[in-house]
Amino acid sequence: MGSGCARCLAPLVRRVLLSARKVERLRTLAAELQANGVQVEIETDLQRFSAEADVVICAASLASPSPLLGRMAPNALVCDAGYPKNFSPSAQMLGVTVFFGGLGQITGGMRFAPDFHGILNRHPFPDVVHGCLLEGMALALEHRFEPFSQGRGFITEERVDEIETIAARHGIYLAPLYNADGPLEDGLDARWNGREDESMGEIASRTVQSSF
Repeated sequence: MGSGCARCLAPLVRRVLLSARKVERLRTLAAELQANGVQVEIETDLQRFSAEADVVICAASLASPSPLLGRMAPNALVCDAGYPKNFSPSAQMLGVTVFFGGLGQITGGMRFAPDFHGILNRHPFPDVVHGCLLEGMALALEHRFEPFSQGRGFITEERVDEIETIAARHGIYLAPLYNADGPLEDGLDARWNGREDESMGEIASRTVQSSF
């Protein structure tokens, strides 16, 4: 998922900083992005990038939450897209806005039999579900029984646009932003339930970091 985020955000930012445990994986993705004219740096030590990035996407596979980042850039925007969460609720990151990613909301509501509310939907908003589950639901409603994003390198900007269009046809949109402290204000540079924020155009001068 981290590599997919890097591919989608690369055209919107000035520089991409990639961090992962396996350097060969980093070099492969960096070469792909550089071939498209993207300025890329790689590092296996996440702490060395933390203070430079304005936007951070964390999608590491961890057995339990861990505060991975060191000193952060002032007013940095951090998306914790990992499951389990990459950051412990007790992690202190002053002046930084953290929100949970990888979630969508079903506008028509949802019912479970048996009732899984409280297991799948532990969120401050109703009818919010993990994106991996919503992808399967949306594809099933389209009668497309396929591993749409399974496998490394399958999450591309084109495929993200495609699944977003499919989901919208069935009333599924990005979930409102929140973190461990509760809901966030909707003035952030982000899409809010499928509505475009005009401030998105101001992101081009920023640096984005993706960890995976």
